[in-house]
This record gives sequence, structure tokens and C-alpha cells, in this order.
Amino acid sequence: MAVAELAGMPLNRHWTVDYQLAGIPDSDGAAFVGKLLSIVKRYARAREGNFAAVWVREVGQRNGAHVHIAMYLPADWNLGHGTRKWIKAAGGRYVAGNSRIRSIGGSLRCAESNTCKYRANQEALGNYLVKGSGPTVAVELGLDRLKPSGEIIGKRCGWTQNLGRRHLASRPQDNKAGT
Repeated sequence: MAVAELAGMPLNRHWTVDYQLAGIPDSDGAAFVGKLLSIVKRYARAREGNFAAVWVREVGQRNGAHVHIAMYLPADWNLGHGTRKWIKAAGGRYVAGNSRIRSIGGSLRCAESNTCKYRANQEALGNYLVKGSGPTVAVELGLDRLKPSGEIIGKRCGWTQNLGRRHLASRPQDNKAGT
């Protein structure tokens, strides 16, 4: 998640989509998430803005199959009911409560206005996203919040290509000595 900040796109929104409630079976969950992210990317590109995301799929006993998406979109963009449209365009149906979006750090500009608060919230969200890690990994990462995240069919997590290692290595501003 810190990679997004280094790329100039600090993740400022946490979007949870209960895709099982949207009528998407878990076996189609990875494809649904891929479509959803493609739609948001096109939305950003059409408005000449940037988009980046990190996501994790889970299956919970209470809310079924769902995805957590930590994403960056320009802070001054009001998404309104856009997320409803995106869910429908990706093949799901919008049902009250199956889409929740919150700002990371309590404000979409927290990364700029209160760096310490933003980083603490970013770390807390990162720990939340990996709460389904196995015990060995949890010890290695120093995680104290563990919770079974259910059996997932297909890809469990991912990130947008603009946060990949190759992309960042090709950015001259990120190749400074000592950084």
C-alpha cells in the first residue's frame, strides 16, 4: 500500500463490495473484481484522473463472498451513486448494503493534510486486509488480527498494474539513490 503513496496515488478510499449479495457466485468472484476494476479505471481515464487499487477477496459467515478494495481516485471526485452503476456494469445487481465506501483516515485528503494519521490508518487497513493470513505468515508479519477468510475459488488478492514493481522501476523520480 505504501507503493501507491510513492507512486503519487495514496490510497484514499476503502470500498467493500458484497458480490455474493450482488448475485455473483464465488467461482466468478475474481472475474467480477477484474471487471469492476476495469470499469473504475475507464471512469478515471475518461476524467483524465489516476486510479490505483489493492484488493482482497474473502468469504465470511455473516456476509458471504465479498471484496475489500483500497483504492486511489482524486480526492475532489464525488462518486455519488457511481459505485452502484459500476456493480451493475460488472454484471452484479445493486442491493441496499452490498457496497460500502469509506475514506482512509477519515478524509480523502488525509494523506496530504495529516501524514501521521494517514499512515497509521493505512497500516491498520493493510493489517485488516491480510487478517486471513496463515499462522506462519502472521508471525513473520507481526499480525495480531487473524480471522479465517474462507475458501476462495480463484485469485484471492491483487493490485492494479500501475503499482507493480516494473512500472515503479521505470519511473525516473523513483530511481533516486537512497530511496
